[in-house]
Amino acid sequence: MTTRHKLTTLITGIAMAATISAFSRQGEPDGRWTIRSEQAAEKWEDAFVTGNGRQGTMVMGQPENEQIICVHEELFIRKWDRDLEAVVDIAHLVPEVRRRIDAGEPKAPVPASHEASRLLRKNGTGHANAVTPHPAFDLRIAHLGTGKTAAYERTLNLETGEAISRWQHEGGGTEQRVFSSRANNVTVVALRATGERKLALSLWLAETPGRTGDYQGLDLAKVFRSVKSEATANHGLHFHADYALDRGGYEGVARVTTKGGSLVQAREGLQVSDADEVLITLRIHPLDDGSTSARSEIEQELAALPEAYEALLEPHAKSHGDMFRRVILDLGCKEQWATTSTEQFRKDSASGGVTPLFLEQTHAMGRYLLISTS
Repeated sequence: MTTRHKLTTLITGIAMAATISAFSRQGEPDGRWTIRSEQAAEKWEDAFVTGNGRQGTMVMGQPENEQIICVHEELFIRKWDRDLEAVVDIAHLVPEVRRRIDAGEPKAPVPASHEASRLLRKNGTGHANAVTPHPAFDLRIAHLGTGKTAAYERTLNLETGEAISRWQHEGGGTEQRVFSSRANNVTVVALRATGERKLALSLWLAETPGRTGDYQGLDLAKVFRSVKSEATANHGLHFHADYALDRGGYEGVARVTTKGGSLVQAREGLQVSDADEVLITLRIHPLDDGSTSARSEIEQELAALPEAYEALLEPHAKSHGDMFRRVILDLGCKEQWATTSTEQFRKDSASGGVTPLFLEQTHAMGRYLLISTS
């Protein structure tokens, strides 16, 4: 069999498996499509992602000093005010560009690029790279007096959109669950003590590190007029940022509740002591005018949400899961998903190349990321 025939056979088999699964995988989540890791992420590229198409997170899963990077689809550093026209009309040049391409001219798109730059300068913008995306902030969780960590595991359930981290300490353990709700447009973080342990931790919102240096002509140290993080009197968290080059901004508002123990304001954050569970519901809100705030309205909306994690998860998991299960590529690797960590998966892929598990996980993760960002 030739290489071409082998490839055709493989693609046909994949298509048949996906088509069959599309009709047979409607139902409840069963944990089949869960990515597993044996260690916390050291850099954001290795974080587990959650998202609802508007806001999301990159969950590092660090057991002592957790960093949950919070993002939103509308957050960009603009090089000029948002009221200026940053998209110019060069459609009339398309026929000429096509003619030059057909003629084999190596720099056919150059005239269109020059005209776009000229029109941008005329409009007062003057640069083709109009915006730079950036994270909103980090939710930081510092666990106090935990001691040595053991039996660490983090998972990402592609079918429900949950990123879960678990670890053990002397006398018990901690479980952290994170998802970005489609139903309520919030990120939900639940922390639970297991065994005889109680939760003792600090919570705060902080600017994501790294805003230094020059990027595409921008001095990143000067792109915000103000950045403020605080704990609120009603046991919540608030983050507000006002852009310097553009009149917009954004804010984050979090509601924090506990089961058992105490919750008190401490400097810019909150201190939790002797709690069985902590529930955080957080919303990122872009501002058309960075000098304003929608904090009170958002606090009221968050206060109306359930205080039970499962009640928040259920409508999201149904919506997310229904989309995820529409097309499933099942090549018979269910047991391998349950026993193969991402660390081992990378080693096996590097040495063994494309395998059925590689195809399953690549397909499933691709669908998951598309759903989470749509």
